[in-house]
This record gives sequence, C-alpha cells and structure tokens, in this order.
Amino acid sequence: MKESAYRFLIWCSGSNPDILDKCPRSEHIKHAGYGTLIIIPSILALFTMTYAISTFIPEWFFYVPAGICWAIIIFFADRFLISSFRKSNNLRKPGITQQTIDRKNLRQDFFSFAFLSRFVLASFIGVGIAHPFTLLYFHKDIEQVMAANKVQAEEAIRKQYDDQANTLSSKIAEKEATIDCLRKLLIYEQSDVKINTECGSTSGIPGFKKRAETISQQLAQTEHELNVLYHNDSMSKTMSQTEKQAALANYANTFSNGYIARENALVQLENMPGSNARNVRYFLILFLVLIDTLAVSWKAFAKRGPYDDYLSVLEDDVSLETQLHLLENMQTMETKAPGIWKTIS
Repeated sequence: MKESAYRFLIWCSGSNPDILDKCPRSEHIKHAGYGTLIIIPSILALFTMTYAISTFIPEWFFYVPAGICWAIIIFFADRFLISSFRKSNNLRKPGITQQTIDRKNLRQDFFSFAFLSRFVLASFIGVGIAHPFTLLYFHKDIEQVMAANKVQAEEAIRKQYDDQANTLSSKIAEKEATIDCLRKLLIYEQSDVKINTECGSTSGIPGFKKRAETISQQLAQTEHELNVLYHNDSMSKTMSQTEKQAALANYANTFSNGYIARENALVQLENMPGSNARNVRYFLILFLVLIDTLAVSWKAFAKRGPYDDYLSVLEDDVSLETQLHLLENMQTMETKAPGIWKTIS
C-alpha cells in the first residue's frame, strides 16, 4: 500500500520513476512532495466547482461529474506545469564555489520565461479555484443576504399594489365627512338653528322648508357618490389583490439564487458597514493562489538535485544519438547521390 501511494505521487508529479530509482531517498521524497502539491488544488477544485455548479443546476448527477471534470483539468494542467519545468544547469568552474553556482541557477530559474509563464498560468488556475471557494466559505452569510433581499423585494411589491388599492381611501373619507356634516346641517336646519359649518349654513328661519330640501338633495347626491366610490374601491382592491398575488408569484418564480446572484450578494455583504468580508475574500484568493503556485515555485527555488542531473545527461544522450543518426543519414545520401544522378541521367 505504501509503495502504491508513493508510485501514485510520483506519477502525479510527472517525474520519471526509472530515473528516480537511481537517485538517493531525498529525491524520492522531494518528487513525491511535488505530486502531493498537485493533488491539493485538484481536491479543492472538485469541491468548489461542484458547489458552483450546484447553485444553478440542482441535479447531483450534473454538478458532481462537472466538478470531477474540472478537478481533472486542474490536475493535468498543474502536472504539465511542474513536469515540463527544467532546472538551470550552470556547471561549476575553477575558482567558483558551488554556492555561487547554486545562486546563479536559482536566479536564472526565477527570472526565466519558463518559470514566469508557468507561475502566471498557475496563478490564474488558483484564482479559478478561489473564486467559487469564497462563495462556499461565505455560504451562510450569502443566504442571509439573499433572504433579506427577497423579503424587501416582496414588501416593495405589496406596498406598490396596496398603495394602488388605497387611492380612493382619501376620497371616501372626504365623502363620509361631508355626509356626516350634511346630516348635522339638516338637523340644525329642521331645528331652526342658525349655524355655519364646513358644508354650508342653515337659514335660521322657522318653517323654511326649501333650505331643508336643498340640504337633503345634497345629502342624497353625496351618499350616491359615496356608494359609487365604495363600489369602485371594492373593485380596485379585488383587482389589486389579484395583481399583487400574480406579481408575487412571478417574482417567486423568477427569483434566482444562482452563481451571479450569489456574487452580487457577496458584493453587498462586502459593502455593509463594519463588514470584514472583503479582506477575508482577498486573503482566501491569495492563499489558494499560493497553494496552486507552490509546486512550481518550490521546484524553482529548490536546489538542483541528482534527478535533474540524470535527466540532463539522458536528454543530452538522446540529443547526441539523434545528431549521430542525422549525420549518418547525410553521409549515406552523399555516397548514394552520384549513383542516383547517374541513373536519372
């Protein structure tokens, strides 16, 4: 079991196990460490992408395979970055210490295009992992913000339609006050009392029926207008209630708690007074970028080891053998060329 785990980590690092077999134990541990550092971002990518996809696709048989595919992509991308990076090889010369050579190799590794390009790509991969991870980390807080936003939106819809339904309330109250005033005015007129009110004044003449009839007609007309207002108000409230329920149902159906909605909720959470969410978010992003760039950075900063020397020798042997084959082919062609030209002519 232990040997199988070791072989798996070596495979994850992209290192050649045949070359490692010739190296001391320290090289085995180092390259197994490379493999471990490649596995870690892939595991994080699996959980974060699975969560991200689940925010807008509820079926597990969709978001679980999607998370696995994303983790595999991250794994092989990181594996390529670490396995294709080669350490610089400045040979020691007379009068130059090995420490100076190591510093020179390290400087060339750090400022080489091979390292910088891989570091930048690994950083982008880290951001790709970190972005959904921050949503997962703030999951409960985002849910609270989205729930509060939903309640506020529903209250705004209710208020809008309730205000529409109550547009006749002031007119009804005004008519009711007028009717109450006219009834009192009619009583005063029939009692031969001289008085001024908001809706008119009495004649104060005993037995003067014309003014009482006028007031009665005003009262009847106002009561008729009030009944019309009551009818219109009832219809308006019924219609408004129906429209309000339809609007609430439509909002409930279109309400989204998907990825973009959670992003907006996270931004809202960051902008709340006294919130530390923005600092925590940046820390998580930097931390996960560091994790994904750690493998290639560790390889760049690590001292050149026997594995790198064996690999350089092997590549030089292959290059030399290839050049010898090319040279032999050229010599063969030069030898056969006169005969070929003679045959053609």
